[in-house]
Amino acid sequence: MFTLHSRSHLTVPLNRKIKQSGHTDLVQHLMLGQGMRFHLGKCLFFSLKPERICLMSKGARLNLKRKAIVVAACLIIAVVAVAAFIVNSQENPSLLAYTAQAQKNLDNAYGAWEEIRNGTIPLVDLEVVTRQWAINTWGKGYAQQDMQSILMQQNIYRGLFMISEDRSLYQADVAWTGNFVAATWEGKIYVEKENYNPWNLPDAEATFVHELTHIWQPNLPSPTTFDEDKARTALIEGDATFMADTYENLTKAGMLKATTPATQDCLISLTLNELHPDTLSNIDYFPYVQGEAFVNALHQQGGFATIDQAYQAGHIPTTTAQILDPEKYFENVTAQPVNLPTPASGNWTQMQTTYGQNYNTYGEYFIQDMLGNWLPQSQAQTVSAGWTGDNFAYYEGGSSIYLFTWNIRWNSSSAANEFYKAFHDMANDAGATSDGNNQWFSNSKYLSLSLDRSSNSTFIACSTVKAAVEPSYFRWP
Repeated sequence: MFTLHSRSHLTVPLNRKIKQSGHTDLVQHLMLGQGMRFHLGKCLFFSLKPERICLMSKGARLNLKRKAIVVAACLIIAVVAVAAFIVNSQENPSLLAYTAQAQKNLDNAYGAWEEIRNGTIPLVDLEVVTRQWAINTWGKGYAQQDMQSILMQQNIYRGLFMISEDRSLYQADVAWTGNFVAATWEGKIYVEKENYNPWNLPDAEATFVHELTHIWQPNLPSPTTFDEDKARTALIEGDATFMADTYENLTKAGMLKATTPATQDCLISLTLNELHPDTLSNIDYFPYVQGEAFVNALHQQGGFATIDQAYQAGHIPTTTAQILDPEKYFENVTAQPVNLPTPASGNWTQMQTTYGQNYNTYGEYFIQDMLGNWLPQSQAQTVSAGWTGDNFAYYEGGSSIYLFTWNIRWNSSSAANEFYKAFHDMANDAGATSDGNNQWFSNSKYLSLSLDRSSNSTFIACSTVKAAVEPSYFRWP
């Protein structure tokens, strides 16, 4: 999946809609001199200057009346043209006007952030970029450097029925970056011009309150597993989202004031689903949605002091289970160690994860997302809540030959049984062919599931080699 550096963060639309500003340059020009002069495309120039009024003949007065009518009509046209110019300047801002308004919003966000959080932030540079620049730099730029990990993860998602065979994880990761509203990267704040609307207040300033939170946040130790990564990212993005929403709520309540009224609210619906399946969207949105709920629970427990403490060693969340159920965080309920067997035969090479480890842990939310792709959400949440730990390994045995193993521990025999049944339902609903002996075949892959009641654990094996998913194929420690 796409990740930025440890000091890199982004703002994404939580309701899968984003603000879009126009991006055509202004062509009208307004000039004010001794009179009023307008340039309206190919329209005429005209000016109004004070003249001395004298007595004149009836014919002259009629001629003057006609002139007055013409002048009045021109004034009406001029007023309409000025209004159209102002509206157009907001709907189709030049890059200069757009950047100036965005910078103004950022400047105002500093004071708002410091008032809410009672802290200070260093000044940072603002960069306005296009969606295509973001896709090339953050999407393709990072994804192409991490193709091996992306292909491994793609095999895992496909093997667990989380994405279909025709979906590309590379394309999904790249497409995701084109829908950022803003990002903090290498000490600067970036906005995507097509997605960030600087005139839509207070949202536009709230976006910078979010990003300034990232500037303030301390560096956390590098995560070693998928689950730990999502938990820490949930603290980071949840805190930033909580700050942005706090700003908006205080603004609407009149306790903080946006500098100018909203003049434009242009929404476009994202088309993430075309390249970004729901399962991937859920995982990508998890740090923002569930992360904010977690940070809100911290705030209710002890205000911003409790939130700030969560960044300190010994207090950093370590599992998505803690994010989903903050009581587990407060009670320091952590993942339990889980054994994992190794292949007893075959020419397998164990592959390292993105985190530089031989083993991985996917955690409660990943299981919830996997089951929820085929089963009711309530069932997926209930079953996954019994998770207490897991251990995952990935092997390669040549070109397009792979094996992954996954041992999950549950908090009771009942919870293990519930997952065992739910996994059966999921595999069958996904259209996999069952051999009636806890094994399935689907899209040139073999999958097996076994239940160990003595340890309240379930073991999953998936491979392109049929023999490699047999329970007897593994040597347990």
